Amino acid sequence: MGQAQMVIQVIVQGVAMGSVYALMALGYVMIFKAVGVFNFAQGDIMMSGAFMGLVLYSIGKVPLPLMFILTLVFTALLGAVIETVAFHPLLESPSRSYLICTIAVGIILREVAKMIFGADPLLFPNYFGGHVLHAGPVAFSGDSLWIIVTGTLAVTLLLWFFSRTRLGKAMRAVAEDREVARLMGINVDANMRLTYAISSMLGGLAGILVAPAFYAFSEMGRSFGLKAFSSFVFGGTESVPGAVVGGLTIGVIESLAGVYISTQYKDVVSFVILISVLLWRPSGLFGEGREKRAG
Repeated sequence: MGQAQMVIQVIVQGVAMGSVYALMALGYVMIFKAVGVFNFAQGDIMMSGAFMGLVLYSIGKVPLPLMFILTLVFTALLGAVIETVAFHPLLESPSRSYLICTIAVGIILREVAKMIFGADPLLFPNYFGGHVLHAGPVAFSGDSLWIIVTGTLAVTLLLWFFSRTRLGKAMRAVAEDREVARLMGINVDANMRLTYAISSMLGGLAGILVAPAFYAFSEMGRSFGLKAFSSFVFGGTESVPGAVVGGLTIGVIESLAGVYISTQYKDVVSFVILISVLLWRPSGLFGEGREKRAG
């Protein structure tokens, strides 16, 4: 294999991983725009989605399209319930209380998963049986293409929802200023709940996309959540395009570092670059430097 073909393959793999990070980072952006606090439970909601997909697809033998739909519905309901029970009562509390609550919710989700499924990684069936696709001399896995296409469709649909629909515009208004939105007659509480539902659905989608490659395990939310959080900060904490660019950048850098430096140090390389960017531009690539509640 030539060097150019190898670089292209590595970049395709990086874009696939970056798409997963971008989906999760979009969830971080939605919550940060809505309440001004980092949601550290996002990674564990992603883990919950992976296990739900495993139960439906591997144990329940549910067809793939139906498994995707049911998992997204489950994670959306999970997010709405968590917002109602745990986060909403703290909406006007100091940001540190809200932040600690997101960490606690993540720990609870993780421990519940550990009690039900154990601590060992569980094999998640490969959607395409490891089938390899060829584009000229370049070969890449069907799973990589599946992740890229699905991630692109999800982001496109989300952007359309926020820019073209009445409900999406109402959610944007609530994210900008809850009190003004309330005076405009918008049901702020319902919109907050919907924001968490969609954010959690993005996490669930990321979980079932990546699980066939990395198994399903109770700690997976930590590692993927941290990478997605880095993507979110890298791109700018309130920027939707920033979340996408940040996720893809971290994914490609990580993939290239794993091949050309060492798989042991690929995480270190991506975080070194993240810190370098933040030293140069603390608000992230697409950030405007506007401060909200401390997270």
